[in-house]
Amino acid sequence: MANGTRPYGCILRWALGATLIAMAGLAACGDGAGSHDSANNGGGGGEAASGRLWHNFFPLGDGTGLYVSSPDGARTRHVDAVKDAVPTPDGSHYVTLEHDLSADTSQVSIKSNSDGRVVHQAVLNGYVSKVRPSPLRLGDLLLVWASSAIAGDGVVTAIDLPARRTLQRWPTRAAADWLPDGRVISAEPTGAVHVAIVGQQDSAVGTLSVPGWTLRGLWSDPTGSRIVTRWMRFNASGDPAETDLWIAGADGTGLQRLTRTGLTSYAVWAPDGRSFAFDWDPANVCTGTACVGAGSCELHTAPATAREVTLDHASVRPIAVTDDEGQAATLGCDLLGWTR
Repeated sequence: MANGTRPYGCILRWALGATLIAMAGLAACGDGAGSHDSANNGGGGGEAASGRLWHNFFPLGDGTGLYVSSPDGARTRHVDAVKDAVPTPDGSHYVTLEHDLSADTSQVSIKSNSDGRVVHQAVLNGYVSKVRPSPLRLGDLLLVWASSAIAGDGVVTAIDLPARRTLQRWPTRAAADWLPDGRVISAEPTGAVHVAIVGQQDSAVGTLSVPGWTLRGLWSDPTGSRIVTRWMRFNASGDPAETDLWIAGADGTGLQRLTRTGLTSYAVWAPDGRSFAFDWDPANVCTGTACVGAGSCELHTAPATAREVTLDHASVRPIAVTDDEGQAATLGCDLLGWTR
């Protein structure tokens, strides 16, 4: 479940993360730079992105919050002042998160994309993050729920927000996403893949394994036939050294490396499933004072058929958008959703 917010954007986001990590007594120091291996297996055309891109970083103008941009030249629209947000899969609504760190509460709001009207809202105890709305029922959400912002790992939880009801919880550090039919696919750090009808017992469907790496995220494609998983490699001190993406069938078969940047932490599928967006972010591998690599976080797209993707892969494209005055710009992080 995606992901916080350029030169200054990376610094601010890392500074906040470092503060929370230090308060929790957790270290996040890395010693490995991202590989820019030029071996490019698979191509796939490198088609330009289409649809609506939801994000919370706009390089032009002075506003902050939630934006929607179109790669076809349509002007970027400012949707909401809250930047911690994610759209529903059909783009008709979006979910915002607002945190009161002193009270350890999270306000979760579901709003209409047409007029910003609040449809459902609740204040939840604890720190809620990484929300993913159900593709079938407005109000059903997958999210990561921790007792506080400094409590460490949260637990993936399915909730019925209008009813204020918990539907299901997954093991600590499991990653999960909705399938298009309303079921949930999950993967545990061991690599075990399960599919569940929410509220009922999981069924084991397969196993993923990348020797020497640890599973830390999962994203299902729009058809439910493929999954992208995030894996992290840690050094001997237990600090993050690399993070990249692998792709497989939804049953865990055919696992292949999707990116080879060393600094990629999430994927956002295009609505048609033919391509995906990914980040390249030095903040993924940081010491207490600096981040690996140079520059700020970048977003790129590549065909879903590509493998071993690097930033110089022939089919990789940056995401170009247009501001409210018609000026072109390259979109920065974070990409919160991609809808039709």
